[in-house]
Amino acid sequence: MWRSIFRNTALSRLSIAALSITIGAVQLDAQALAGVDVWGTMDYGYLPCATLACSGTSGNWNTYAAGGPGSPSATGSAVGGPNSNLLAWSAGGFSPGSYLPVLRGFAQGREEVGTHPGYTSSCCYISYGSAMARGAQYYSYLGASPQNYSITFDVDGVITAGTFGGISGTLAVTNGIPDAFGELPYGDNLAIDNITFGDNGIWAGSRTISFMLNPGDNFYVLASLFAQVKPFGDGWADASNTMTASFTAGNVNQLAPYLLTAAPPTTVVPEPATFVLIGSSLLAVALVRRRRLA
Repeated sequence: MWRSIFRNTALSRLSIAALSITIGAVQLDAQALAGVDVWGTMDYGYLPCATLACSGTSGNWNTYAAGGPGSPSATGSAVGGPNSNLLAWSAGGFSPGSYLPVLRGFAQGREEVGTHPGYTSSCCYISYGSAMARGAQYYSYLGASPQNYSITFDVDGVITAGTFGGISGTLAVTNGIPDAFGELPYGDNLAIDNITFGDNGIWAGSRTISFMLNPGDNFYVLASLFAQVKPFGDGWADASNTMTASFTAGNVNQLAPYLLTAAPPTTVVPEPATFVLIGSSLLAVALVRRRRLA
């Protein structure tokens, strides 16, 4: 019962939000899909006693969605928990210079005692959060001859919710030719890769994708970042120091980006209790980066 309840809350909301760009895509100019959008949710399940045999309920603490095609940056957050002390947030924008997407995300989950309207006893709230950020940049290739390009992207994060926590980052390059039916609004993939973390730890990953451009080519660079703490998870999935990307091969001066903006803020202003968690997570990530560079 609980699995079906949870599946019909957070995951369905994210699926609906994900369709917002796809619907009607064929009515837009190719480059008009460039932009940043973020969405996320804090949901809960409630049990009036400490055993799964109880008949409980589920619901949503808060949901957010911001940005979309044409938005050079976006930030959103949702607060949840019986004491309003849990957070999900995400942010996105484009880095100066290369104007590749820069994405951030953070999600919490926790089991707490509280009361719920309609129940005479107080027991167990199972709160869980999801945060998503997506960036799409459109480029025109100005070169006079074929040229090979490479993009390296990095995803760092801290997970304390065990296997109930997860962080995933994906980068793709498409040919910028929308499908006539809108099923592939950004075009066919030229290159794609993913970095995923799914257990406790301080994580740092890097991938490189490569692709060839010919004179007159237009293309999208698509980035997505997902941070989640699933039901029954107690902790957080902190990707607030990631995701970044850079061109590591090819002449960037021969690429004309469609949207221009600076990178988004690395943090939002969370609840005081959450501030401590984010601060300690960022310090740990900084130490990992220092070791990796040493």
